[in-house]
Amino acid sequence: MSTPFRRELRRLGWGLVFAMIDIRIGYFDLLPDIIGYLMVLSALQHLGSIHPAYKKAKYISIVLIILTIPVLFIQTNVTITEFSSIPLAVHLYSQLLFILHILMAYWIFNGLIEMLKQDGAFQLLDTAISRRNTYLVFNLLMVIIYPFLLNVEDSWVMLLIAFGILLFIMELLFLRLPFRVSNVREKRSLN
Repeated sequence: MSTPFRRELRRLGWGLVFAMIDIRIGYFDLLPDIIGYLMVLSALQHLGSIHPAYKKAKYISIVLIILTIPVLFIQTNVTITEFSSIPLAVHLYSQLLFILHILMAYWIFNGLIEMLKQDGAFQLLDTAISRRNTYLVFNLLMVIIYPFLLNVEDSWVMLLIAFGILLFIMELLFLRLPFRVSNVREKRSLN
């Protein structure tokens, strides 16, 4: 017997993984973000019947799908030394994508939290709430300090690298959550 929404939760998790991974040959992205966001959209269309938060995330994923098409053809990974030489329009574009991703993550977190409340998985519920709050704090902090990065001195590079690693870990913890909720729902259906 298939657990309700197990496949959708896993598709959501894999979509987030695909959106995070960036494998490039020159300027061409071998695993484009658009594929990940299409998977996320597909999952959110089904999950939207559970909670309105998923519907809100779905609309944001549609916007992200449209806006990530140009990412297929522009270089998005640069070094700290090249950072300030990137045109301002590219900075604004990447920040818009980042903010939309944060907003989508917020609504996905809220949907997952509601599922955990319904399932009575209070230990994972506490974990999900603390991850959501930490994720939002660090990512919004990045949005705030981003404009100042254009004038960063070489002495700040190590701090920026450490902050980047922290954001990467927060993203990994976020994309792991749909898989964990899927496992909780499966265990609950077996009992």
